[in-house]
Amino acid sequence: MKAVLLPGMDGTGEMFRPLTDKLPEKIESIIISYPLDKVMDYEELVSYVIDRLPEEDFVLVAESFSGYIAYQIALKENKNLKKVIFVASFLDKPSKFWLALASFVPLKWLLKITVPDWICKKMLFGIKVDKSLISMFNETIKMIKPEVLISRINLMKQLKKADIKSSIPVVYIKASKDRLIRKESVKDFERVFEKLDVEKVEGGHLITQVNPSDCAKIIAKSIHGLTY
Repeated sequence: MKAVLLPGMDGTGEMFRPLTDKLPEKIESIIISYPLDKVMDYEELVSYVIDRLPEEDFVLVAESFSGYIAYQIALKENKNLKKVIFVASFLDKPSKFWLALASFVPLKWLLKITVPDWICKKMLFGIKVDKSLISMFNETIKMIKPEVLISRINLMKQLKKADIKSSIPVVYIKASKDRLIRKESVKDFERVFEKLDVEKVEGGHLITQVNPSDCAKIIAKSIHGLTY
């Protein structure tokens, strides 16, 4: 069975490299990257992903920003979609503090600077990490046009509570030191998904980067019951 990976806010899929390196060979992973230079709303992104889904059984793995996209796809009852794995994701507005900060500080200024290492470690990774991960993050962010990133932040600010239920099996990977989304975010998933398992993994919001081994094990187990 294939694992279709939907990226976080950067949309490139480049940040999945640590995870795909740890996934067992029996799992074929497909990354659906979003356009780097085109502003798209959630409806357009959902259609964009649907057009690229495999015509065979697959599991959808949605990281952070892509959670709402995966939720909308789950509601369409694709016969080939067997399970959704949400990774440090949300169905409502994430941290009110950070969205408020984004409203007061001109984002075009922020996107022109390199995020300091200490902010990356504290707010994004949650634990001590190799500098190569921080470099990967900063290099990835620079690949996307500022207006595209700004539009995605605005999309998150407009999210409202999801209320349509789905019976599809779901796994939620919860980062133990996630500072970017609300602690109550898991409850939003509990409200709309009848079959939900929560797996807690040590690390910050960018959990597939700081703890790819544990995330890969959960994904493998969710797909095939593999142990390795």
